[in-house]
Amino acid sequence: MVVSHREIHDTRRAYDHFEHHMYSGHTRNISTYPFLERRGIGGRNGPYYNASAFSMLPLDIKDRVCDISLSVPALLRVVLFVWTLFCIGEIRRCRDMFYSAILNTGWTPTMRNSLDQEARDGGHVSDMVIARLTAPVKAMLFLLIIVPRAGITLYVWTEGCDLLTASASWDLLVVQSTALQFVINLKGSIYLVLVSPRTHLEVEHTYMMPSQPNEPDGVRVFAGSLGWGLGAFIFVMYYTGFTLSDDWVFSGSQDLLWEFQRDVAEVCADWMDSRYAT
Repeated sequence: MVVSHREIHDTRRAYDHFEHHMYSGHTRNISTYPFLERRGIGGRNGPYYNASAFSMLPLDIKDRVCDISLSVPALLRVVLFVWTLFCIGEIRRCRDMFYSAILNTGWTPTMRNSLDQEARDGGHVSDMVIARLTAPVKAMLFLLIIVPRAGITLYVWTEGCDLLTASASWDLLVVQSTALQFVINLKGSIYLVLVSPRTHLEVEHTYMMPSQPNEPDGVRVFAGSLGWGLGAFIFVMYYTGFTLSDDWVFSGSQDLLWEFQRDVAEVCADWMDSRYAT
């Protein structure tokens, strides 16, 4: 996404300026292309970090650096966790569609035999179940719907993590979160507007085969669903990084700021309280 690349570029330039200034030039180069990126030697607990130098930074650098979402990791992790759960839900729907339409639906040489009728609500309402599909229809469903839907979700998920992490302000973070969900849900809006009401009614009474015909009772069923949440939590922690001690800091797999030293929040707290005092 062009927006995320621009946000990442501006944030990296501002953080490089911050590091060079706060460590009085005692820095090491971590990248020279496409522009120079430096990190202070020793981190915020090292001998060169000078917190009092923050007051002499230009105002635009202060604003940009203090809005780095990684400086408040707890809030960023909550946003990324919710966003990851949202995308996992979409991937699970793609998986269920694959099992339902491709694996659990029978084969038939013609679509005239694809539907079975079953009565609901005491026989007053008749619903149709797609019990069989031809090989070309299954191939079209897989190649034109399931694969693109899963691929788009994975792409928007990864780009969305970068975009949310690179957000220039916390109010923009909320706006971008909403925009990302709009992209994922765009297919529903297109279907609602472009498909006729009669087709909507027919689809409401047409069902696919279940993705799992039989599901045994037990803890495993519930633990499996909770496992997705645990997986999302592990991903978010791995992506944003964490600190075990002053000497062991993992900057995460995020590529917004390589080797982010978590030296921003402390100096920004007092400055933001005074700048935005009410």
